[in-house]
Amino acid sequence: MIEADLQTAKSGSLHYLVAAYILISLGYAFNNGIYFHPAQLGLLILGWVVLMLPLFKNKFITAYYFFRADKLLLLAAATSFILFYFFDNGIYLQSRQAVSNIMVLKFLALILFFLYFVNFNFKGNNLFSAVILHLSRYKFIYLVILAVILRMLIIFYSPAPQIDVFHMLQGGGETLMRGQNPYAAAFTNVYSPEACMINFSASVCNNDKFAYFPSSLIFIVPAIFLFVDFRFAYIGMVLFVVWLMYGLFRKKFPAGGRMAELLVLLVLYLPLSLLVLEQSWIDQLSVYVLYIFVFLLLYNFNFLPYLVLGIFLASKQTMLAFSPFVFKLTHDLKKITLAGAVFWIFILPFLFWNFHEFIGDTIFYHVNYKVSAFSLSLNSIAKTAFNFDLPLAVYLLPLLGLFGLLMFKAKRDLSGMIHAAAVFLLAFFILRSGFANYYFSILHFIVILIFLELYQFGVDGDSESKVNIK
Repeated sequence: MIEADLQTAKSGSLHYLVAAYILISLGYAFNNGIYFHPAQLGLLILGWVVLMLPLFKNKFITAYYFFRADKLLLLAAATSFILFYFFDNGIYLQSRQAVSNIMVLKFLALILFFLYFVNFNFKGNNLFSAVILHLSRYKFIYLVILAVILRMLIIFYSPAPQIDVFHMLQGGGETLMRGQNPYAAAFTNVYSPEACMINFSASVCNNDKFAYFPSSLIFIVPAIFLFVDFRFAYIGMVLFVVWLMYGLFRKKFPAGGRMAELLVLLVLYLPLSLLVLEQSWIDQLSVYVLYIFVFLLLYNFNFLPYLVLGIFLASKQTMLAFSPFVFKLTHDLKKITLAGAVFWIFILPFLFWNFHEFIGDTIFYHVNYKVSAFSLSLNSIAKTAFNFDLPLAVYLLPLLGLFGLLMFKAKRDLSGMIHAAAVFLLAFFILRSGFANYYFSILHFIVILIFLELYQFGVDGDSESKVNIK
């Protein structure tokens, strides 16, 4: 009965969220999140518009039969798997055999996923039918195993990707383990003068900035100590997240196994997951911490989620966009103070250790950063067509207006907080600077919103009822 309710309930926002997820996936996945054609931005902008629609009372799309929750989730997952198979891979793999091995495993994952579209009526009375029935029954377990193996192979086949972020984070963790300040250290520079000119508009570039906030180090340092490569922290975090997600959903809906599986697969096979893992971008760690914050709230913990929220805010500067929208979730000053205190517990030691270096690495470096022409943003169109960057006022004024609208329109609950932050950050990325890791984080925010939308279906049997978590 619960499974039937999940499949047939009309969700106020689910069809918008799935449409936005698909459009943004198509917009950024085809070219590794790098600007190549204005059509990419057209899809991203359309995705942003669709993501905005739930903020308005007028329902522009009615959720008829085709928009049943199970069909929508299957459509989103199918989009993910197809894009994952054709476009997701490492770009610094050591051999052609590495590429071939990963492609074979991705193809197996794609085949296993499409078993979700069929039901087999024959009996397992011969080897072929027995194998097919076995794979159909245990496809989810195999898909989780394949997702882990693919991530392990990416690290194995690309042990030292030629990107500054990997060496910055690996070097930052190793520096802190030696008792030295990562914000005052220099790391391996992998760029030639030509690459420096392309990426940083300068012939000489030094990898001497630890450009992220410090809470990421509490995950990076143990991973380096245990596994040498800090990217194993990302694998551990995503497995922890999907374990919590699956358990929480099955606890709420014991008969909702298929829906729980599809939600997990959205996380594990999100487009460009392998690329983002190889490139080492910290965004994946930030979004996994946000998942944990959400799940702790749903498990009805009181203060623990806000401790995790403080860690989330102290992981990367862009995540501070969530901070003003926390008031959409709660006005409890104790909880807000706890999140703020945890944030400053991570910031202050490094601020006192070397104020100049910390501010230079985490603030002025980003303020003075010249956005590459490869950024998937409107700024790249201006840069390539007219040879100049968009003036500050061109994107600052619309963003300020959007912020005011979101503070007024976004719902006062958990989904409202995440929705508002996702819309605001997506607008910023499209206007100013967007790469694969930025849009990867936006898709994860949408997956969280999809999860929350589905999770609400069990409230009094009414799909329009809302879980208002304070």
